[in-house]
Amino acid sequence: MYSKIDEAFWRDDKIPSLTDDAKLLFLYMLTNPHRNLLGLYLLPVPYGSYDLGWTEKRVESGMLELGKMEIVMRDKKWSIIYVPNYLKYNPLENRNQCIAGVRALNVIPRTSMDKLLLERLESMEKPYMVDLISELQSRIHKTSGVPVHDDQQEMPIPEQHTLDVRAIDECFERLWTLYPNKQGKVAVKMAAKRRVYEYGETRIVAAITAYNKDLSENTWKHPMNGSTWFNGRYEDYDKPISEKKDPLMSYEVM
Repeated sequence: MYSKIDEAFWRDDKIPSLTDDAKLLFLYMLTNPHRNLLGLYLLPVPYGSYDLGWTEKRVESGMLELGKMEIVMRDKKWSIIYVPNYLKYNPLENRNQCIAGVRALNVIPRTSMDKLLLERLESMEKPYMVDLISELQSRIHKTSGVPVHDDQQEMPIPEQHTLDVRAIDECFERLWTLYPNKQGKVAVKMAAKRRVYEYGETRIVAAITAYNKDLSENTWKHPMNGSTWFNGRYEDYDKPISEKKDPLMSYEVM
């Protein structure tokens, strides 16, 4: 997958006022391997930290700067990023791309940023987008009835979501790049990958982050093989999701 970056990027009124970190982070958000063709995707801070070689604090600072300028929006609870102008320069051009867009939606949790994407698509008035628009409308309808989250609930997955082998493998590969000991990959079979996928990518990322912190604080420990970790040991380092008071998932301008 490739993304277009128009030369007008550098003439945008908001770009000159950004710090160098924010400029690079924004370019990363337009081109990173975790993105999809909608500009609405999962991007936990540890992903950016690993890819850019930055500290998580540095990534977070850049995200906040981009948010204040309303260049990027984020649902911080679910680590979902939305780049409002992504489709302006990378428009969906046919029905097949829209079908791929539906698949992309089905592997991320519903948030109120779905409404922003829906507004963007509807403004384009393209007949071949009807299925994608219908999927978004359905997601928004379901979001309006989402109950209050407590610390026992997992990331919500759309009710019609079907586990796609490719999506499972892609999720596993993203997580594998973050894990410190890459031994035993072939021993992680599809059943284990499926459990990881169902458990929730954001939760696994948080568990890896907690485990890395534990290793840095206890240098005598040797990181367990990746096969051991992904066959279930991530549960030992899972952090409960904190309670959210608002019954509706909402986005924030960072």
